[in-house]
Formats: sequence, structure tokens, C-alpha cells
Amino acid sequence: MDKNKIFENLKMYLSEKDEELIWLLIDLACQNVLNRRYPFGYTEKQELVAISQYSNVVFRAVVYAYEKGGITSHASLSENGTSRSFIDEDKLYTEIVPVCGVL
Repeated sequence: MDKNKIFENLKMYLSEKDEELIWLLIDLACQNVLNRRYPFGYTEKQELVAISQYSNVVFRAVVYAYEKGGITSHASLSENGTSRSFIDEDKLYTEIVPVCGVL
């Protein structure tokens, strides 16, 4: 699945009208996937393959960031009788296997 398909799925899933916000979150999630998959850099082809292979991770990471609603650096939040707790964001990316080479 490419970024455009991820975008369409997220737009439908989140019912969000702000397309720029969705694209921003997709770009950030893709960058996180790529940095974990290819810690020492990557080609355009590797980027496309990784995004396709880990599109489910990108989708979940965007939903997580969207639902967290701008609350940063908090593991939990309690306000007006409502409590929310969040998983560690790094756990979203645990299925990504880093690629490395031998010198």
C-alpha cells in the first residue's frame, strides 16, 4: 500500500476534514518507519518498499498520534473526571526489522 492509499484509508477511518494534518502525520510516521528500517540511510526504492511493507504500522502510528490529540510527553492524563493512558509510542514500531550491512 502506498502513501496515497494510506491517506484515503485514514481519511475515511478518522472522518477528518483537515487533509494537511493527515498528510503531516503520515509523513512523520513514514519517517519513523524508515529511520528504524534503514538506520544508516535508504534509497527511493527502499523507501517505497518499506512504506508498502509496513503500511499497517504507518496507519496505526497516525491513528495513535491523531487520537492522542496533541498531548505530548505524557504517559497518562486525567482531567475533569476523565482519565486517559497511552502506550509507549515505540511499541508501535516493534515489528520493524532493521536492515544493516557488513563493511
